[in-house]
Amino acid sequence: IPLTACPLTRYYLLPLSTASSSTLGTAYLVSSAMQHVRFGHLNFAQLKRMHRLGLVKGMVDVTPTGCATCGVCKSRRSSFKKQTDRKIATTRLGRVHIDLVRFEAKAFGGFRYAMVLVDDMTRMCFVRLLREKSDAPEALADFKTDVADVNGMTIGCFRADNGSEWRNDTVRRWAAKHHIRFEWTAPYSPALNGVCERFIGTLTATTRTLLRFGGMPVQYWGFAFRAACFLKNISGTDTRPKTPFELFYNIKPDCTRLRALFCNADVHITPSTPKLSDKARRLVFVGYDETSPAWLFWDPVARKVRRSVHAVFHELPVSRPRHPASDDLSVENAPVRKGRSGLDALVSDGLPSVDGRAFSVPARPPVAAPGSDRGGDSDEDYDPNLDTSNNSDSGDSG
Repeated sequence: IPLTACPLTRYYLLPLSTASSSTLGTAYLVSSAMQHVRFGHLNFAQLKRMHRLGLVKGMVDVTPTGCATCGVCKSRRSSFKKQTDRKIATTRLGRVHIDLVRFEAKAFGGFRYAMVLVDDMTRMCFVRLLREKSDAPEALADFKTDVADVNGMTIGCFRADNGSEWRNDTVRRWAAKHHIRFEWTAPYSPALNGVCERFIGTLTATTRTLLRFGGMPVQYWGFAFRAACFLKNISGTDTRPKTPFELFYNIKPDCTRLRALFCNADVHITPSTPKLSDKARRLVFVGYDETSPAWLFWDPVARKVRRSVHAVFHELPVSRPRHPASDDLSVENAPVRKGRSGLDALVSDGLPSVDGRAFSVPARPPVAAPGSDRGGDSDEDYDPNLDTSNNSDSGDSG
């Protein structure tokens, strides 16, 4: 439609004889910036889509322009694309991704943090439980001794964030002494340490599942987290033809030792008891020993972890009976948590310590089959942070 400019008012004159209602609605052309403002600073891509699909009436096409207000008020962190130029380590422990995760509740033993270490080449995962962040340097030194030195491997570098638990003089001097480098991520960019972050998410989800399915309180997260790491290492993935355990140790893992976590078990009592006394005690299965083929059982009365290969498991159903068979585990000797099913008679209130010793996921599961002569019952202090399972007398199975 031809428009005639009025020299006095400087407006364009629209002949009404040829104008329609739709033309009158769009005769006053709204700028792209104004349309952006009227729609509440809606992004221009969405505005163009609305115009293209005709989602509203009276809308004109827009041309993207800059908006200073949106730049300030809608700022967000940039997404990180997959680093295709990053080379994966070609040797075991050539690069180890490390990070800490904090839990709201204290685990038995007073542990609040879990340190997760992931081998870049094999994706083998290790876990150390810590009471404080300041325990991280000591845990790193133990990891080198118990995993790298025992297996004849050399740690090339650690990839970590900029947390104070890593960037301090103690860790710097220790790393320089052992010729270990550190690769740092950008500040406040946990996605750059995505390997470890994804493992933490997977292990945490598995921990929640194990606790809920077993009907356990949150104080048992230390047992569940270690078991989740153990199971992750012997489980297959879509991208690798072998399990992380086999890639790391060149030994195929054996799953015949697995049992349902937090199920009840009748554990044989040693040393020998009087002839007319019970020969087994009802305990709770909480994990796998790393230095022997034994299983780990939680004794809620003695408030400690016991090791044994002589046990009868009650996996189905997972829920435990309210009254254990043994007099030593009667509800009179242990506080009862009311209103819960399963472990009411076995779970006591409070945060009992486990002989003051730390827990970790084993560097290598025991290789002997349960019930062999290598394992046995033990009431001695248990230290799962001592990864010495890869000894020369190991067998051929995982």
